[in-house]
Amino acid sequence: MRWAYLLILLCWACGVPAASVTQVRVSQGDDPSWREPGFDDSAWTVTETYRVDPQGRILWMRARIDLPPGADAGSTPFAVGVMMAGSWEMYWNGTLVGRNGVPGKSPEEEQPGRIRAEVYIPPGLLKPKANVLAIRASAHHSLIELAAPIQ
Repeated sequence: MRWAYLLILLCWACGVPAASVTQVRVSQGDDPSWREPGFDDSAWTVTETYRVDPQGRILWMRARIDLPPGADAGSTPFAVGVMMAGSWEMYWNGTLVGRNGVPGKSPEEEQPGRIRAEVYIPPGLLKPKANVLAIRASAHHSLIELAAPIQ
């Protein structure tokens, strides 16, 4: 069975289940306004995360995330984990919260990132419902073409 997880919202408190994002909205290209929570991404392609392919291009992924039921954003640390062969910048509700490598439109502009990384989400950015996660991603440095660069 393939892992269909791009992102895992991790809750480091007992009794609070982790939430996973298995579908995202995707658009090829690079527009800084795509990080904004109010941006209308309804025309973007909806796909399973493991089918997103940033190889040889730059693209954006977006998802809306509700905190797990019973989670207290003020007392529970939250993080987003990404497993992907490529580089990315992560925005939570429009604010840059982390970077892994440096995404770029070409191999010269991109700095490769690690396969796996986690980003802590500051409590002041968390809302109980409809948080917007936006990721700007690229993958130009693989020696082979991967069937599923996002796991």
